[in-house]
Amino acid sequence: MADRDDEQGKGGGGPERTAPPYEFSGGESSGDDDAPREGGQRREAPEYEFSGGESSGEQEKDKEDPTPETAATKTPDGTFKARHRSEREEAERARKAKAEEAEKRERRRKRLKKLGWALAPIALIALIVILVSNIDDEKTGGEQQGPPVGGTAIDKRFQGIEQDGLTLGDPKAPLTLVEFADLQCPFCKQSSDNVLPVLVDKYVRPGKLRIEFRNFAILGPDSEKAARALEAAAQQGRAWQFLDLWYLNQGEENTGYVTDEFIRKIARGARVPDAEAVVKRSNDKSTPDTLRAARTEANRFGVDGTPSFLLGKTGQTPTILQIQDPSDPNLFTQAIDRQLGGPQE
Repeated sequence: MADRDDEQGKGGGGPERTAPPYEFSGGESSGDDDAPREGGQRREAPEYEFSGGESSGEQEKDKEDPTPETAATKTPDGTFKARHRSEREEAERARKAKAEEAEKRERRRKRLKKLGWALAPIALIALIVILVSNIDDEKTGGEQQGPPVGGTAIDKRFQGIEQDGLTLGDPKAPLTLVEFADLQCPFCKQSSDNVLPVLVDKYVRPGKLRIEFRNFAILGPDSEKAARALEAAAQQGRAWQFLDLWYLNQGEENTGYVTDEFIRKIARGARVPDAEAVVKRSNDKSTPDTLRAARTEANRFGVDGTPSFLLGKTGQTPTILQIQDPSDPNLFTQAIDRQLGGPQE
C-alpha cells in the first residue's frame, strides 16, 4: 500500500518536512520519571490528608439530614404541622368524650346504688310475702291448717239441687253426663274446678242435665281410701259437696295427704251430718259397691283413664264423649247444646 508521502511526491511538490522528535534535556522530564523509585520500583505518593477547613466531598454528604424520607417528610412544613395539630385536637376530643362517658356511667351507678338502698326494705318485705304465700300454697290440700277452702261457696252451689247417692240433678232431665274420676287425679280436679260450676248453673239447675259420678279409683291405696270416704258421704246425701270440696283442697297424689284428719276436715267442711262415720268407712278395707260398679262399666265402654265422660239421652245407652281438654267448659257446652238441639240460654 502506498503511503501519503509517496502520493505527495508524485504530485511534484517535493517531500513533506516534519519536525524532528523533541529530545528532553537533562533538567526536563517526560513525567514518567517524576515518581520516585525505591529499589527499582516506582514509589506511590502518600494519600493526602484533608485539613479541618477542607472537605473531601464525602463529609458534605455525611452532614445531610439522616431523617428517612417518608410521605410525612415530603409534606410541606405548614401542612405537616397542621396535620399534626388536627390529629392532636381529634385525640383530645376523643379523650374528653371518653372521660364524659365514664363520668356518666359513674353517676348512673351511684344513682342505682342509692335507689337500691332505698328499695332494699321494700324488696325484703316483698320476698317475705312471697315466701309466706308459697308456704301457704304448698299447704293447700292435706297440709293446710284450719277449715278447708271454699266450703261456703260450694254449699251454695248445690243448694236446692236434688241428689241421689252419686247422681246430681233431676232424674227426668233429658240428658245424662257420666264422669269417671279419681279423687286424687289432678286432671279431674281441673275439670271439677273449671267445668262443674258452669254445668251446674247452665244445665243441671234448670233441669236440662243430670250428672252421674263413677267412683273410679285407679291411682293406688290412697285413692281407694278416698273412694270409700266418698261413698259414706253419698249415703248421707252430701256426696257432691264432699266431692267438690275435696278437689278444691286436693293434695299431690300419693304423697300421704289422704289421712283421717284430712277426710274429717273435708267431711265437716261439706257439712256431712256424721263426719266420723265417713272417716270410719274410709278405713274399712272392703271394696265399695260404687267402686266395683265403676270398674265394671269402665270395662264395658273401654274407659282406662280419668277423667273420662259419656253423654246421651237419659235412659238410653250413652256414648264416649271425646274431649281434648277436660278443663275447658266450652267444649262441654258445645257437645251438650248439640244434643239439646241448639244453644241454651
